[in-house]
Amino acid sequence: MSRRVEKLTNELFKQWDDDDDEQEKLIESMKQRALALHEAGLEELSRIPAPGPLSSQSSPYVCRKPSESELGLLYAWLAQDEGAWGEGRAGGGRNPAAYWSRAGATGALQDAWAQECGVECKRKDRHVCQRLVCAFHPEAHGARIPVCFAVLKEDAFTIDAIGTWSEWRGRGGGEALVRHCMELAREAGELEYEVDSLISALTYWRRLGFTPVPAREIPKTKLAELEYHRPVKIALLSVQDAADKAIARGGGGRGLIRPPPSP
Repeated sequence: MSRRVEKLTNELFKQWDDDDDEQEKLIESMKQRALALHEAGLEELSRIPAPGPLSSQSSPYVCRKPSESELGLLYAWLAQDEGAWGEGRAGGGRNPAAYWSRAGATGALQDAWAQECGVECKRKDRHVCQRLVCAFHPEAHGARIPVCFAVLKEDAFTIDAIGTWSEWRGRGGGEALVRHCMELAREAGELEYEVDSLISALTYWRRLGFTPVPAREIPKTKLAELEYHRPVKIALLSVQDAADKAIARGGGGRGLIRPPPSP
């Protein structure tokens, strides 16, 4: 019996070793693919003129998964933003582009791009779920450059992190992407939308209608993290939808928040 147990144990260890080898190969493959796309993206981005002011008849943003070549352009401007910040041209303080530029170089963004939704996904149309979504605008190289990106959590709608091209900040791309992700959550049946905000970004989320989650509602295990970031949330139901649901439950539909209008 002991020999059988030893044999099974050895087989299990071998399987773990094989799994680790496969994972390492996958990570290396992602890194190499990201590097190739990055180099191609830099070459294309160097030929694109800097964007001018948006026209008065500007078209709306389109939010979708980027193609591989578009992903290369995302890698390219992340690297450029990191360099500009390091040279002092993009403002002071911490460099948010540096983290995402490294994430691109290590294959993390490539991995998110390749993934479909995870086991926590609640959407019925799971085949269209993505983990990396970008905002495109017709006036940004004919909607070829992803001007803003969001990495989503396993549920395929909650923003884990979001970033905007420095050349395109202040033009509503980030807001359009946030609204898109809120709509994904609404379609999944969520009543509220909650994200973790950096303390420095709380003003931005408040402008979009989000409110910080009270400390009393935050698990004690996460209270120490409030120094760095804080969860913020917003109701997803319109007043009419909320009233209909409240009436169905025997209530009056009062006290519910109307979300900001979609762009």
